[in-house]
Amino acid sequence: MSMASPMTVRLDHTTNDRGLLMRHEFNRVRNAHRSLRRGAHWLRVCPDDEVAQAYVDLLEVTERAFAMEQAMMEQFAFPAAATHLEQHARVLRALHCMQATVMAGDTGIGRRVGGKLLIDWFQLHHETLDQAVFIWVSCSGQRLAEELFARSRAMQSPIAHWLSGQMPKSGQRSEPPPASLR
Repeated sequence: MSMASPMTVRLDHTTNDRGLLMRHEFNRVRNAHRSLRRGAHWLRVCPDDEVAQAYVDLLEVTERAFAMEQAMMEQFAFPAAATHLEQHARVLRALHCMQATVMAGDTGIGRRVGGKLLIDWFQLHHETLDQAVFIWVSCSGQRLAEELFARSRAMQSPIAHWLSGQMPKSGQRSEPPPASLR
């Protein structure tokens, strides 16, 4: 079984690139989480003769989702990554330990472990530890936006007024935010 490595994005460490990276990573992880939920749902409802393959597919999707989260935590230097990754490792170990039983034909255990218990755990994990990661990454992005504001203000650029929330005076044209900040 091969696990696809997460796509990496190279940056030149400019504020715009980091903001784009943050949004890109959020979207990738959200999509991976959706795939995990869809895979678990399919495992719960698929015909018995497809449970083994659905279980393997779900295991691979879970590995990819966890690898994407790990890459995001590393990219943004998340300080509690060790605890977060330990939970991932424990879940993957449990899924791998049950794989032989599922492959031997125990569809009930496959549906229960992959289709029910994994999703129950994932819901709690997502609402607690994943949210902490997302908040950390968002704060990292906020610090970047504050840096941009400080630089723009020093240069007296129109972006400084937009970022500060100041409205243009009557008769002045309002500048939209740059595409990198939308």
